[in-house]
Amino acid sequence: MKDEKDFFKGFYTGWLDFNMKMAKASVDMAQQFWSPESYEKFYSSWSENMTSLMEEMMKAPGFTENSWKAFKSTVGFQKFWEMMTRTYMKNMNIPTREEFEEVLQRLDYTDDRLDKIEKKLDQLLKEVRD
Repeated sequence: MKDEKDFFKGFYTGWLDFNMKMAKASVDMAQQFWSPESYEKFYSSWSENMTSLMEEMMKAPGFTENSWKAFKSTVGFQKFWEMMTRTYMKNMNIPTREEFEEVLQRLDYTDDRLDKIEKKLDQLLKEVRD
């Protein structure tokens, strides 16, 4: 358990350090005229700091085991969040993505059917005229 605590303490310390560096870079950029070069400089800084953080974390003892635990808890939280969101949307009478997709599929189907009916009608009208 101590290894797990040390791992997460190291992770959050590294993450906090990364965010502080990026906040400083953002403040520095905000004081300058923003140009493509300044975006490039900011991205380079982000890339270097993120690479450093990831290298540090991957070297930490227990990285694989603790990463898997964090991943599983994140997936669990995501499922819980999704369930809460669906419940909220249902209670607020807001359609879900699936409901929108179902309506769009029905509209596509109806549009296809109308196209077929129009073609048949055009054929019938052509036959009547001839």
